[in-house]
Amino acid sequence: MYIPDTNPGKPNKWKWVAEFLFLLLSIALAVLVMRPIHDYYGEHFHYYVSNYAFIVLFLTYTRYLFLLKYTPFSHNMWIKLILVFASIPLMLWLVDDTYDFRRMLEEEGLEPMVQSKVLDTRMNLAKYAKYEYLFFSSSAIITIILIPFRMMISIWRVKNKKDGSL
Repeated sequence: MYIPDTNPGKPNKWKWVAEFLFLLLSIALAVLVMRPIHDYYGEHFHYYVSNYAFIVLFLTYTRYLFLLKYTPFSHNMWIKLILVFASIPLMLWLVDDTYDFRRMLEEEGLEPMVQSKVLDTRMNLAKYAKYEYLFFSSSAIITIILIPFRMMISIWRVKNKKDGSL
């Protein structure tokens, strides 16, 4: 979706609307991915917050990696610097939560938490929860590692190009 910029230094309101819609879409997709886990695990699954954070961060930061020039802050150096330095503690938190989840998998496993009495359902749901969590956690960690480099390249391009394009 191309949203033309009349002034590259000041984004128009449609870029902010698009950013908000993409955030809502990311949250809606996270809810859809987490729906089976909510249905079968209930309150027994202790990794809801980190799992939602993994999904939303992965989708949002992947969009920033590839579609940065369509964001409202594509020419704002300060927001890019905030993203660079916020990635450090965010990455540490994500790695710590991934480690906690893997430790819990090795010690307890996911099958006892499932409320279903059918063994096949418990096993399939445990596999789904495990692979979903590990996929989005590793994907989010990779994008968190890449985003500072992308932001620094973008800052460099905006500062050194006369026309201000990315």
